[in-house]
Parts: sequence; C-alpha cells; structure tokens
Amino acid sequence: MTLDEIKAAVDAGKTVYWKSEIYEVRGSDGQYLVVCTDNDSAIGLTWQDGVTLNGQENDFYVKGSRHSSRFWLASNGDLCKDDETCEIVREKYAYHHSTIETGKELRATLRAGPYAWPGGYPLFIGSSTGESAHFECVKENLSSIIHDLRHSHRFGPMYCEINYENTELYCDHCNKKIESAYGDDDEEE
Repeated sequence: MTLDEIKAAVDAGKTVYWKSEIYEVRGSDGQYLVVCTDNDSAIGLTWQDGVTLNGQENDFYVKGSRHSSRFWLASNGDLCKDDETCEIVREKYAYHHSTIETGKELRATLRAGPYAWPGGYPLFIGSSTGESAHFECVKENLSSIIHDLRHSHRFGPMYCEINYENTELYCDHCNKKIESAYGDDDEEE
C-alpha cells in the first residue's frame, strides 16, 4: 500500500496492519502511527519528511485483505509460527490471567475474550479497590489502566473472575449490569 492508500484506509475506519496483526496503523488529527498492540509502543508511519514510510509498501495491508498464515493461536493461548516448526512466538498471548499485575497480562486477558473457556462463563475484570468492569469498558480505558498498573495507582493489581451468581454486580465505569452465569438476571425486570 502507498502512503496515500494507508491514510485513506485508516481515515475510512478500516484497520490497517504492518507485517502482522500485532502492528496496527492508527491515525488521529492528521497524525499516523504504527502501534505495537502488545506493549502500546509506537513509531511514526513516516520519517520526519512525512513522505518516506517506516517500512515497505508491500508490508502494509487492510484487515481481511491478506490471509494471515504467519501465526496461529494454540488452545492454551500461545501464539505460534505457522510453519513446519510450530515454534511458540509468545506464551500466553491470549490467556485469562486470574491475577493481573502488568499491562501484558491485561492485554492477554482481553485478547482471550469476555467468556471463560471451556464453559463459556461470563468474566469481568476487578481491581484491588473493589471496582468491577466489563471487558469493553476496560478496552476503552486501556492506556490509563495500564499507566495505573505500571505506577501502582488506582487499579493495580487486578483480577479476572467468573461472575457465577451475583445478579447485583454492575460495571463501575458504565453502570451496566455484568452478566452472571447462574443467577436469574431477568428476575427484577
């Protein structure tokens, strides 16, 4: 993709990757960055001249336009190379951490999704201060939560837990009810 094609795709709301789905191009107010989704580090899409790409044109692609055959996710959450070696690239890449002390653990937990496997039980994220949140609310506030985890502020350490029966558990961010596995959530309606 050319620089103009990348910018147009990002501006149109499409997801653009560089080399793999770990590196996403993001844009805001005319600024375009290549962001590593594993650790939130970023570089400019271009050199300081605003024209020369940080990478080759053929390494950029729109989500879904290229078959991602470089990696696959093992059932235990490990990210593996999709070649004859099946080498583990990253352990616990998508994994529900019961105790969350780092941004890496939080991102892995979010990648694993809001339902436990096996069983499909609904999960929520809790903090040491007693706050509870939906996965989506944590994603929306990810950078500030990771900052707090790094600096031992408000949210750290955190945990991921199944809500088995608590029908009165609400997200402290959006105030919506957090689904329970066995409680009768429809009882009060």
